[in-house]
Amino acid sequence: MYGGWGSIGGTLAQGTATCTGACTVNSSDFLPQAVTTTNQVEGEAFFRSTATTRGSVGTATATWSYYFVNPSWVAPSTPVNVTPPVTRCDHNLPGNNTVAGCIIRDIPPAMIYSVSSAYEELAWHILAAQDSGLPGSHPSYGLSHPAPLNRLVNAAQQTSNYNRSCPSSYPRPAGLSCDEYPFQSSQQGAATGGGGPGRTFGGCQVPLPAGTGPSGYSACMIDNTQNSEGGSALGSFYIDQRIFNADPFYVWITP
Repeated sequence: MYGGWGSIGGTLAQGTATCTGACTVNSSDFLPQAVTTTNQVEGEAFFRSTATTRGSVGTATATWSYYFVNPSWVAPSTPVNVTPPVTRCDHNLPGNNTVAGCIIRDIPPAMIYSVSSAYEELAWHILAAQDSGLPGSHPSYGLSHPAPLNRLVNAAQQTSNYNRSCPSSYPRPAGLSCDEYPFQSSQQGAATGGGGPGRTFGGCQVPLPAGTGPSGYSACMIDNTQNSEGGSALGSFYIDQRIFNADPFYVWITP
């Protein structure tokens, strides 16, 4: 409490937690506590998903309901309900469904690459592609066109995306391999993303013109090890963040 007026001496706060959807409340602890300017009242609850059998997917919505009571009041205050973001739990993760887990469903995660990391050339290509207007940039980066990518799990479509952005006819200089953006494992890839024109950037050694705008794709020859290991890091990101087919995600390039 920061201040107050009226008959507030002796006021207590308390609450209960509930969960709807594929979940149960393991425990809920928000006992009556004095409301004063010198203490903070707290409650704690634990929930468990019921989407734990192999192949299952379920969403859960937790809600805290708290209210105030006072011996001099006729009745308790009107309850205040607080609902955190929806949680999605599953035992059906594409590529690794051996362990169940949960995510905050409506907050897209971000794959982070750094221009000063082991994936320097990969990060610079992605940054140039995003700066030219292609989607996937995290809103915090500050571009005027932040739009997430969406995962694509179909292997045949991934191959089509790569073959269009990085056809075998492009010469591969020694030690380099062709990198594509948006990723072949995204719905915005070169073939599945609407068929826009390709573009490239200075020093990329790819026979494509420059270009701008949200449609299309980019290609660039980068260090082969960085390309391979950066792709493996993306695959681990999909698993760690439990990203399903069509789930949105961002690509955030940091210094």
